[in-house]
Amino acid sequence: MFTAPEIVLAALLSISAATDLWRGLIYNWVSLPAALLGLGLGWWAGGPWGLLLAGAGLVVGGAIFLPPYLLGAMGGGDVKLMAAVGSLAGPVFALKTAAYGCLLGGLWALALMTLGGRLGPGLANLWRLVRGLVVSGLKPEPPRDLGLPGIPMAVCLAGGAVWARFFDLWPGLGAR
Repeated sequence: MFTAPEIVLAALLSISAATDLWRGLIYNWVSLPAALLGLGLGWWAGGPWGLLLAGAGLVVGGAIFLPPYLLGAMGGGDVKLMAAVGSLAGPVFALKTAAYGCLLGGLWALALMTLGGRLGPGLANLWRLVRGLVVSGLKPEPPRDLGLPGIPMAVCLAGGAVWARFFDLWPGLGAR
């Protein structure tokens, strides 16, 4: 039996994955009400502590993708979607969903670059970004356009959530 937050989470990720594939957008009219509903369900299920946990999930989920968004590597819809995921499922689940979703997104990116003949420039993009993050005094460079289609992160995050829920590699790392 699934809980109310899990049902809302499944609907949120299904709708967001479909619209991201179809239009390349994750709509605010889906993410923002889901985030608020997550806060409300947290209060309903656990009182002030449930609300605090849902709020922590919202902050952690939104903060995960804030740096890539600020670097121009990700859209704002992805940030809001992860905030809603955190609100509904808690901070630990949001971290797991993001980790698994990013692994899936990375595999998708490698496949696109390989099939598009752009693997070398794509890895050079990644190197410039990482080098700027770890070398003191350098600024990370935003990714350069490789002329390839974008990766619908909502699809990857939906897969990451399924992975986290049913095939978790770190099951002892908190239920929420």
